[in-house]
Amino acid sequence: MDKKETTIKAGEILNIPSPSRLGLDFRKKVDSRFEKIDYFLFSVVLILMVMVATLIIDSFHVNSATYKEYSQKTEVVENLLTESRENKESLQNFKNCLKSGGWNKCF
Repeated sequence: MDKKETTIKAGEILNIPSPSRLGLDFRKKVDSRFEKIDYFLFSVVLILMVMVATLIIDSFHVNSATYKEYSQKTEVVENLLTESRENKESLQNFKNCLKSGGWNKCF
């Protein structure tokens, strides 16, 4: 006996209609969900880029209140240092004057 090879397609025996005929097109649903996820991830990346840009701009100390306060404090400290150096020099000069000849020569 010769055996005949027969090929059977999946829908022929049970006569199952395709999912698109029944309105069950999953690809469209999956595509729309991935599209929503893509938009969400794109917006998150965009927000992160804006945040990094603001940090970089802030690092230049443009209109930064904390930098202004810090710079004012450093200016005050520098002024105090120069004043203390001047006072130290004048005191040293006064000591030298007192050692050399007393009150009358210093004034």
